[in-house]
Amino acid sequence: MPPPPRDETGAIASYAVTGVGVGLVLAATFIGFSALGAQSTLDDQCGPLRNMCPAGFGSDRDRGQTLALVTDLVGLTGAVVLGMGVAMLFLFQEDDAPPVQAGCGPEGCMVTATGSF
Repeated sequence: MPPPPRDETGAIASYAVTGVGVGLVLAATFIGFSALGAQSTLDDQCGPLRNMCPAGFGSDRDRGQTLALVTDLVGLTGAVVLGMGVAMLFLFQEDDAPPVQAGCGPEGCMVTATGSF
């Protein structure tokens, strides 16, 4: 008699969460490059001492600051989601051995984590 089919919902969810995390980190990277471009444009307009800024430069400055803030928020969110996805990959693996083992002996303590992708 064949063994019952395995429920792969957890594994599929872990891959989905990991993919969303990777996507958010990549989005933060692209937004960060846009923020750097806005900063570079502002530096070119205002000079090295920032004392030659043209009229209306405030909107460029605000755009760069907004992009920098969005980069930080999206990057942090992506890192958290990616970490959750990787943790889920370890938790929902199919092996019979536990994914994380800890033990102490006369020479100290050790923690091992195993998994496959």
